[in-house]
Amino acid sequence: MVAITTCHAAAATAVILGAPASGKGTVSSRIVQQFGVSHISSVDRLRFHVSAGTGKEIKKYIARGSFVPDDTMISFIDDEIGSMADRNWLLDGFSRTLSQAKRLQRLHSSINLMLNLVVPGKDDVTGKSRKDEKPEVVQKKLQDYATKTELVL
Repeated sequence: MVAITTCHAAAATAVILGAPASGKGTVSSRIVQQFGVSHISSVDRLRFHVSAGTGKEIKKYIARGSFVPDDTMISFIDDEIGSMADRNWLLDGFSRTLSQAKRLQRLHSSINLMLNLVVPGKDDVTGKSRKDEKPEVVQKKLQDYATKTELVL
């Protein structure tokens, strides 16, 4: 269980990371509800663009559980953060690589909080992985997380 208390900062700009299916979305929704920040879910936004037909180049990466190339993700996330204007925001599931983290920090040095969920491979509410993903895709995501994303921390 995560306890959330009020904090006072000039601007709340935060990143939440964790292994695939660790409950980032669940915890993010609680933070959004409690603090009224805007939620930027990198995977939800990618899926939205794929379904809208504006993300054809990323569809193949998502289908096999691979990381979308750094340049594509940085451009995409930079645009999403830019759309926040002066609002407080929580960035969910990004940065996935050290290169992405360094570039995010250069572009948006105002990030003042990073949360890391340590619940490897299981959803924090259901205890299960996503139903819409094949076991081999989930395994690849967990391997990529261990070899690439943990370096960000």
